Amino acid sequence: MSQHRLRSISVTDLQRRGVRQAVMKRRLSVLFVVLAVFGNLLWSESQGAIDAALERVYKEYSSFRGQPDVTRLVLLDQELRRLLPVWSWDGPPALSKNYRSEYKTIGVTRALFEPTLLSYSGKLLLEAHERDPKIQRSYTLYSTVFGKDEEGGMPSTAAAKAYLQEFPSGPFAFQAHLAIANFYSDLFQVIRDEEAGVPRDYKYDCYQKYLKGPLPPQRIDAQAQAVEHYLAVTRLTPKVTELAGWLAEMRTGKINGWHYCGD
Repeated sequence: MSQHRLRSISVTDLQRRGVRQAVMKRRLSVLFVVLAVFGNLLWSESQGAIDAALERVYKEYSSFRGQPDVTRLVLLDQELRRLLPVWSWDGPPALSKNYRSEYKTIGVTRALFEPTLLSYSGKLLLEAHERDPKIQRSYTLYSTVFGKDEEGGMPSTAAAKAYLQEFPSGPFAFQAHLAIANFYSDLFQVIRDEEAGVPRDYKYDCYQKYLKGPLPPQRIDAQAQAVEHYLAVTRLTPKVTELAGWLAEMRTGKINGWHYCGD
């Protein structure tokens, strides 16, 4: 899920598998709940429409022949985000039953931990920004938050804050706030564990470069920034109870969910 992507080193294959499971634990758990609630009937009714839309997006992108229109890339990116939501509150997940490997060119792949589902990386938004960072900038600037690793890597909080400074009410303001909040939530937990003498693991490896000087002030700052940005996302989406729960956990410091640093 970046310019600041860090990879764990000197870990066993089993640890790497644990990394991947930890990173996506929250997302997958809510997707499985949705699957259980909506059942196969919903998928049979909607899958055809999703497959048709993906094929249409792929064909249009292919027709650009290396010379895409920035505005069209942004519109296609928005459509893919609608079809293949990341979080449960954005809608049910899409099945990969009729997935084609060619869809990688538009950033669509099988989900990392559940290959029966599809995911979208944000590839088209990044391409749009690289082609012209001034056109549709309120959209494309968000692609700098994750950079070349796209939205499966580690976020740049500096880029997310820069986006919010330029577009505080922009179309990706929610996502920028959430990226910052989740990053500092993770950092808080790393510092908390380090202070408690918990044996170091891949989490420490990922966030070690952000630890500078005495730990207590950094822990306090990480918690404050996470709370600030979780509060922002709850104000933007007050009906999403899961986010309110993350905010409450962060305020007390009793949080254990993990967001970034997959291998």
